[in-house]
Amino acid sequence: SVVNSADAVARLARIAGAVLSEPGVPVAAGNRAEVVEARPWTAGEDFAYYHTRRPGAMFLLGTANPAASCGAACHNPAFR
Repeated sequence: SVVNSADAVARLARIAGAVLSEPGVPVAAGNRAEVVEARPWTAGEDFAYYHTRRPGAMFLLGTANPAASCGAACHNPAFR
């Protein structure tokens, strides 16, 4: 399983927060650009192998756009 490095998570959250608050970052109407901590879930992920060699942080990038009826996750047949 993926085990994120606390230092890498803190750095990622700080950088993502700064990028998302930059003027000109596109955010769909009705959405918020924010960094949130996801609940743990069970999934197979090869990225865990890299964390055995180097500390890191895996993150998910949301792509929802309710105004365009888009909200399915990547690798989902409904994604568009």
